[in-house]
Amino acid sequence: MLDSPLPCTACGTANPAQALFCFTCGQPLQASATASNTLTGLLTEDHLLKQCYRILTQIGAGGFGAVYKAADMQFGNRLVAIKEMSQRSLTPQEVAEATEAFKREVLMLADFVILISPASTTILTTVGAGIL
Repeated sequence: MLDSPLPCTACGTANPAQALFCFTCGQPLQASATASNTLTGLLTEDHLLKQCYRILTQIGAGGFGAVYKAADMQFGNRLVAIKEMSQRSLTPQEVAEATEAFKREVLMLADFVILISPASTTILTTVGAGIL
């Protein structure tokens, strides 16, 4: 028996039953919402994140998140790093503090990257994870 597809509540795309994130818009799927609050490092090769970034490979992962090598499809497949931040076991106050620290890191990296070459930084959010 085949598993029925998981529909994305954000865009309506039918996704494979085992998918954790929508392949079209990157939103966590309803059946995996709990898992996305506790797990990171689950994005797979060729996953399209926010209809902009194609995951090429996972560079590393640890207790606080994962980092991926990706192609920015809006800028000629320019290579970018995507950092995923776990919110596993954090209280609401800790989530707020971690989110602010994550934003500071984005700004610090943006200043550093601009010294090397013009680039952009984007903060994406999903349920249970921050994406840099």
